[in-house]
Amino acid sequence: MNPRDARRILEAAGPTMSIPDAATVLGISRAHCYDLARQGELPVRVLRLGSKIVVLTVELRRVVGLDDQPQGDLREGTSPRSRSRGGVTPSGSAA
Repeated sequence: MNPRDARRILEAAGPTMSIPDAATVLGISRAHCYDLARQGELPVRVLRLGSKIVVLTVELRRVVGLDDQPQGDLREGTSPRSRSRGGVTPSGSAA
């Protein structure tokens, strides 16, 4: 698959993406992508919404190296959001 095609598909996607679209981005068959999702071996989180299976677009962007967003602080419990609130961790204690 052409990297420009993957970028176009990812830019048009919302917060989640169908398995067939994810398969296209990953360059694998739809059937193989469904198999990996069912086995828990897809390199992104899989969400089951009733009978529909979707993946998180932001994670797929990272996997294929098209993550245009800056990486936050990688220290556990911190993020740009928590640092802007005075370094409060998710547990509510000061960092």
